[in-house]
Amino acid sequence: MSLSNVASGLLAGLVEKARAFLKIVGPFPAVPAHAACVALAIATPFSLAGGPPPGGGGVALPDAGSRLIHTDVTGFPTTEITVEMWIRDLSGNADAAIFSYAAGAEDNQILLIGPQSLLVFKNNLPGVDTGVDLDGPGIGAWAHVSFSWRSIDGLLQVVVNGQIAFTTTHSVGLEFDDGGCLVLGEDQDSLCGGFQAVQAFIGEYLDVRLWSTFRSEAEIAADFDQRLTGSEAGLVSYWPMDEGVGSIAFDYAGTNNLSLVGNASHLPADEPVTNSGGFSYQGLLKDAGELFTGNADLRFGLFDTDSGGTALATVTLDAVPVAGGLFNTTLDFGDSQFDGSLRWLEIEALLQSGTGYETLTQRQAIGWTPQSVFAFTGTGGSGDPGSIWSEGALGLYYIARPLGIGTPSPTARLGVYSLGIPAGRFEAIDAPAGEFFSYGASPVALDSTNSGSGTTIGIRGSTNALFGTGV
Repeated sequence: MSLSNVASGLLAGLVEKARAFLKIVGPFPAVPAHAACVALAIATPFSLAGGPPPGGGGVALPDAGSRLIHTDVTGFPTTEITVEMWIRDLSGNADAAIFSYAAGAEDNQILLIGPQSLLVFKNNLPGVDTGVDLDGPGIGAWAHVSFSWRSIDGLLQVVVNGQIAFTTTHSVGLEFDDGGCLVLGEDQDSLCGGFQAVQAFIGEYLDVRLWSTFRSEAEIAADFDQRLTGSEAGLVSYWPMDEGVGSIAFDYAGTNNLSLVGNASHLPADEPVTNSGGFSYQGLLKDAGELFTGNADLRFGLFDTDSGGTALATVTLDAVPVAGGLFNTTLDFGDSQFDGSLRWLEIEALLQSGTGYETLTQRQAIGWTPQSVFAFTGTGGSGDPGSIWSEGALGLYYIARPLGIGTPSPTARLGVYSLGIPAGRFEAIDAPAGEFFSYGASPVALDSTNSGSGTTIGIRGSTNALFGTGV
């Protein structure tokens, strides 16, 4: 997912081509009458160079009725706000709703309409025509758009791909409300509802951010094409949308996970983690007991035993520079050679003064770095039908066999043992009633039983002297 290469200065005749507005709506009758007036409006050309942050992914909304939604937002900004997102318009609908936030009786506290127009509502005040056309280079191109506003002086700005596209002042003194409903892809005409097909956004989202600060052009430009950690100051919610599967877009900064509704679906993330490119290896090479300096031809063999056998794979590197005996190189035997089994490395060297390869003493056991990819993608050996770990909407899961910690023979779906001693045992029992047992100084068992009209949870314990007092 990369942007098409286009030149800067795309937006000559912006006002004629696009309709982008800002309206601010809310129950604040004490606001001065002049607050809605536009004191300054500046539209500037911007460049659509660059592309979405690395990692791939995104969420596709293919039709009307598809949306992302969170019904009770926690921590929504009230006096300063910045909304950032990568979007890809696939329909050219100038009335498509990109970002809709409603609270209480106000269905349009904020409404961004675009991408050919940008419409933000608060308190039914007049709109602002920004003249920003995100479809300038053509429908189907990715663009990063950011909307910022603050109450103290009404400063409003639109930044596209890290460059100021529009600035003005608007609606001094107004505030937004927390606890509302957030929707991406459709316009709310009532709280969490009232959607109309004519305002559906058909396209894709990626890396959506909600801040409680007014971010400057420089701040946005510094990281709009990079992934965040989720711990940045002022970041209320962060939806990278890189899950690749499932029905949730997780909030990495807060608790406002977005649900995928209708035919909304995750786009594939980047290829799974692999050993492509190999792993680093550093060695020490001596010639006749002295540290060698110069170039050496090196041949590395990968074995499944510490002696004998046949190499599983080999890597030959010519003219490897060696200084004071030390050399650094990268070895790539391919992902398929690392399946969780032990591996050893045999090294042969041909020095400048030599007449043939000489095998260095003793094979070396390979550590777990090259095996790390197997932790997610590997199979569990004979009889296992597929990968050990799978990825679902709520995270990783394992369903192939009972999982044991501290024991090779778990008797439940999850068995956790302390040094193999039953008295220090924790078990989660899968059948018949979803029981949970803890054995030790204070044993407790929790049973969940579905009676048909609800679920009952009981607590019980053993009453004998060995296990303690029951409940």
